[in-house]
Amino acid sequence: VCYTDQHDSSFAALPIHQVDKLCRVWQDRYIQLSSRPEVEYVFIFENKGKEIGVTLSHPHGQIYGYPFVPPIPARELQMEREHHLAHDSLLMEKWLELELSEGKRVIFENERFAAVLKLAETAGVTTSAVNRMVGLRGWKRAAKFYIAKRKSA
Repeated sequence: VCYTDQHDSSFAALPIHQVDKLCRVWQDRYIQLSSRPEVEYVFIFENKGKEIGVTLSHPHGQIYGYPFVPPIPARELQMEREHHLAHDSLLMEKWLELELSEGKRVIFENERFAAVLKLAETAGVTTSAVNRMVGLRGWKRAAKFYIAKRKSA
């Protein structure tokens, strides 16, 4: 997925209307791929930097539809489900509350969004961007969707 036709630009430099278009593309591709019966997991990510082997200089990302849930996201979903059953609350919500209260890894925060540097990331520097208005509900919906899809398979 190309973010812009300006090869020397970056995601961070995109005007807000372009970011909005890109988010709609991600949403559309996520919905389309996740509705396919052979797809268990949709992974949307940005390719950036020669350090990780990127040969194309323009800002871009990729979207993969896997026939399985990779181990780390599978464990995250399992932990979310177990926490919700035990505490009737979202683990992701507790995590975000803790991160925002400590403030050590918060990159950006306003009333609608928070971007937090992931702790102990294995694939370079990664952030979690959470839409504080719908993101946590979206996380819960994704977990429920995954559980329902696994039961129907």
